[in-house]
Amino acid sequence: MKKMFLSLIFSVASFVALNAQGTVPSLEEKKILNNVIDAGFSAWGRSWRFDKYVGRSVKVSTVEVDDDYGDLIVYGTFTFSRLFQNTTIPFTANISKDGESLKLKKLAYDDTSSGMKDSITLD
Repeated sequence: MKKMFLSLIFSVASFVALNAQGTVPSLEEKKILNNVIDAGFSAWGRSWRFDKYVGRSVKVSTVEVDDDYGDLIVYGTFTFSRLFQNTTIPFTANISKDGESLKLKKLAYDDTSSGMKDSITLD
């Protein structure tokens, strides 16, 4: 899978304020993160056999900063369809920041109610 880079006109300083307990991102931060993660799910979803990712369904809820590496750990939900039924489940995403660019490194979902879980590491 090709690398996913998004060059953003965004101040990384806003993420510095996030702490290890997790912070609800601002509306502007959510828009940026939603777009980065949506692109990842869209690409990953093309390889799914039975499910179809519902585009633009990512909803970021909280963000943490990994103290060891400075990566963002993003929590939220996304929606997929299976047999004409939409289901929304939680996800986590690991995003590295390099200057004003964000790079999606990993996506994972783990739905305890259905037992569905999977992850993908991106280059």
